[in-house]
Amino acid sequence: MLKNLDFVPRVVEVCKLDERQTRLFYGCVADAYGYGGISAVAIAARSHNSTVSRGVLEVRGELELPRDNRIRRKGGGRRRAAERQPGLEQALRKLVAQHLVRDSPYSLPYVGLSLRHISALLKEQGFQVSHGYICKFLRDNGYRTKYMRRS
Repeated sequence: MLKNLDFVPRVVEVCKLDERQTRLFYGCVADAYGYGGISAVAIAARSHNSTVSRGVLEVRGELELPRDNRIRRKGGGRRRAAERQPGLEQALRKLVAQHLVRDSPYSLPYVGLSLRHISALLKEQGFQVSHGYICKFLRDNGYRTKYMRRS
């Protein structure tokens, strides 16, 4: 019988397990432990009981694993900022259009503001958005934030 579970967090750390693998490992250990295994593993791993119990159900085959090798279920995670805040993309497009810099006919246009400055201007308009989201938005729409010179 497994009594000392100090090895549980160490295995996860050394093996560099992703969330799904970690959950399955916790489930295997808790199932092998027997009665009280879910709580014991959760305490030893500093994890939540629901994570360990979901792992036990997945190991036993009572909870179906995603077929497409996903780590989380479909629809999990945070909603996109544009979905949570209607009008964000339009405000961002308008702000970018106002501060677009075209140096010469040969260079690509770039935005004359820093990502954090754009974020601050959007915050003044009532939107909550990170500079990382703005960077991804600009990259996806073909803009740059800085004029790049040839050396």
